[in-house]
Amino acid sequence: MEKEKKITKWIHLFLPSLILALTGTVFYGFVSGCRFMGILLWGLALICGVYGFLGIWKRWKAARIAAGSLSLVLALVLVAAVITLIPILQGPGETGENGEYVIVLGAGVRGTEPSEILADRIQMAARYLQEHPDVICIASGGMGNDESISEAQCIYDHLTALGIDGSRIWLEDRATSTIENFRYSIALIEEKTGKAPEQIMVLSNEFHLYRASRMAEDCGLEADFIAAPTSKPLIRISYTIREIFALWKYLTIGG
Repeated sequence: MEKEKKITKWIHLFLPSLILALTGTVFYGFVSGCRFMGILLWGLALICGVYGFLGIWKRWKAARIAAGSLSLVLALVLVAAVITLIPILQGPGETGENGEYVIVLGAGVRGTEPSEILADRIQMAARYLQEHPDVICIASGGMGNDESISEAQCIYDHLTALGIDGSRIWLEDRATSTIENFRYSIALIEEKTGKAPEQIMVLSNEFHLYRASRMAEDCGLEADFIAAPTSKPLIRISYTIREIFALWKYLTIGG
């Protein structure tokens, strides 16, 4: 009987951690576009595991103090995350009507095909360029180690396939981060026109626009923003949560 009680106790303490870990593995390995959700669930599984071990030793004062301290830290992180999430959800505001150029920010490419979020950006860019025939598109994004072509080339290929004249699309294929998207795109415009643009437009997914607006401002750019709706809700949730940590990283160490 005593042995059965111990087994039941261990199940109660560690079953949530196991479930979270297995769910995270499913998201990471099998749900397209949701790798960050898998990583987050693994982190939560680890935290639950720590609480489980502390629960075993809860009769010790040190274990109780450690559990309380961990709870305090997690509460502070949660509050900070909620505060950070508010401007991300609100976005920078968007008009999308001012400027001769629209920078389409790159995202992941699988082989030669766009990831889900890049496909959303391409579809929105095609609609915008069709409605604004005088605007020049800057397709911005370099090539990652697991990509067969640059993000810029992928944007170009799919926009032209959707009927956009290739002469309206300038390729910036060096950038490996959002802030480099801005720096290299402006350099490309200056190279081709001999002057910096007074006003640009920036197109990305809605969850990305607030951080992009902070980077554009830090680069000294006057920008309007165009939101590409993320078509798959689960991917939008995963990337919105990821954006909290990406914004913290940018505000603390830049890049």
